[in-house]
Amino acid sequence: MEHIEWLHPDHIILANSKKSVAYQDFTKHMRSRNFQDLRLLKVKGDHFVRYQFDNSVFWYTALILQIKSNDYYLNLHPLLYGEDKQLEKNYITLNREEKLNKLLK
Repeated sequence: MEHIEWLHPDHIILANSKKSVAYQDFTKHMRSRNFQDLRLLKVKGDHFVRYQFDNSVFWYTALILQIKSNDYYLNLHPLLYGEDKQLEKNYITLNREEKLNKLLK
């Protein structure tokens, strides 16, 4: 797992249909501004968006359509049940290493 970018909701443009569940849930969470740790990650060539909201962790598969300056044009899709659990295990290891490296500097 590799960290690509810390994201800000003002720089994410979704290509999903406004009727899709992924679009509705993601935009609702981002508008509330109660999310934490919004980041773009890469695992074996696939991109994922991960963030925390109300003590829950959300994972989306992200198809990057275009990157213009700081703006990311994304198509997000929710993960199948169980896939997020494996990604979260890998993420905890990555996050722990990042925190340790910050402490050692």
